[in-house]
Amino acid sequence: MARTRAGGVWDWDYQQDGCTASVSVDLLTASDAQLRDIDRTIDDGDLTTAI
Repeated sequence: MARTRAGGVWDWDYQQDGCTASVSVDLLTASDAQLRDIDRTIDDGDLTTAI
C-alpha cells in the first residue's frame, strides 16, 4: 500500500458512493486544519462540499 503525504494509505474504490471508480484515503491521520489547507488549494476550503 502506498502512503499519502496527509497520512494514511491510498485506496481504490469501485462502484461505491454512486461513482464508477474513485480514489480515497484510508487511515487518514491529517488534522482538519491540514485538510482545509489541502481543500483550499484544490477547491474552496470547505470540507463539507465537493467540486
